[in-house]
Amino acid sequence: MDVDFFKRITVVPYYQRLILWILVFIQFYPLDFVFLPVSSRVVISFLGLILLVVKILANIMKGKEILINKGIIQLAIPLLFISLISIISLNYNGTNDKQFLVYFSTSVLMLSSGFFTFSYAKFIYGEDLSFEIIAYYCIGVVLFQLILGISMYFNTELRFFLLNKTRDGLGQLNRKEAGRFMGFGAFFMNLGVANGVGLFLIAILLKNAILYKINFKLRIYLSFLFIFIFILGMFQARTTLICGLIAMCFWSFSSLQPKWQYWKDGLFRILKIALGGVILLITTATLFPEFVASQTGTLNYGFELFYSASEGKGLQTGSSNLLSWMLTIWPTSSKSWLIGDGMYSTSTGNFYMRTDVGYARLLFYFGIFGMLSFYVYEIMVIWKSFYKITKFYLPFFIYFLVMVLFVNLKSFTEFTHYLALFFMFNIHKKDAELKLNTSQI
Repeated sequence: MDVDFFKRITVVPYYQRLILWILVFIQFYPLDFVFLPVSSRVVISFLGLILLVVKILANIMKGKEILINKGIIQLAIPLLFISLISIISLNYNGTNDKQFLVYFSTSVLMLSSGFFTFSYAKFIYGEDLSFEIIAYYCIGVVLFQLILGISMYFNTELRFFLLNKTRDGLGQLNRKEAGRFMGFGAFFMNLGVANGVGLFLIAILLKNAILYKINFKLRIYLSFLFIFIFILGMFQARTTLICGLIAMCFWSFSSLQPKWQYWKDGLFRILKIALGGVILLITTATLFPEFVASQTGTLNYGFELFYSASEGKGLQTGSSNLLSWMLTIWPTSSKSWLIGDGMYSTSTGNFYMRTDVGYARLLFYFGIFGMLSFYVYEIMVIWKSFYKITKFYLPFFIYFLVMVLFVNLKSFTEFTHYLALFFMFNIHKKDAELKLNTSQI
């Protein structure tokens, strides 16, 4: 645990921190600028590949041995299975939907962008670079995206200016849902997932801060960030609510042992976060009553789940009702279950069978073996990204995996681009430890 990470963040010049912040932002939100032929994340990915080639050539010229981390090789196995099963499904069904046929190269690009961002972070921080510093940058970009989304919601000129700069933004120019904050480079559920990742990172920093008795002010600051992103993030995407609750459970319950003191302390932590949220809402309503009264649509969207419950309709929202219907759409033939229909989307741009459920989309594309290969890959990325990053890495992995599985129930979501930076940091850390142990022997 880097107990002084908050101080170490500021040891490098401001402009270097700004460049790293921009790289991390693009890692989370792939800005597809209209003046670039490809998205900004792809640009960084190619820079990462170029940097990798340069490093390999430099080692060759120095006569050093070229080693490949076994973690990279292990990730390649499920990716090869995904490609192979895609080929089988497409050939058998006579379709040409290449959604997962090219997933190997897509994953390489996502990891490559993480490699470039990590290399730059390592360049400016050197041996001071830690998991905590990387996590703090990630939390920072999530917070900025949320503040920017709020600003875009209330400032029409800013919204039109920013949305005009990206290709995906052009399609959202005239779409302003009542009460829903937008984003820059990401929209709807993707914003909720990014918020969830940010909340998990805050939770692990809080957990470590409590364990190592780090500065009390820092703990208060992290708690405020959690509450701020948790509550206002629901106005971007209500996925934030569930992701935040799972992150809150991790922060509150760090052990899986069912001891009374453990459960009592965990419930007390949840109550403290809930009380903080209530205080924030009451304070806002008290200080700005007219503003709050004018935002009925905003409140109805963000708290629709609770409004429905108070009206006797149960815990439901418009999107949850639609999801309930989509959960009835599954393959009806043995062939579809085994190798899929080779379709992810239709020629009209709609998802095949009009389902948002991630598991169903994968099943319809390349069957159960393809779906399992994909989630084995995702689980491996998560495990290798957070392995031994903290004393609580095992429960962190379990709770994070629960979030991933839930999110994919609502819609297909991949997490590689969120975790690529941590993956690169962790395998570099292992390589450094291996070299140290070898030199000591």
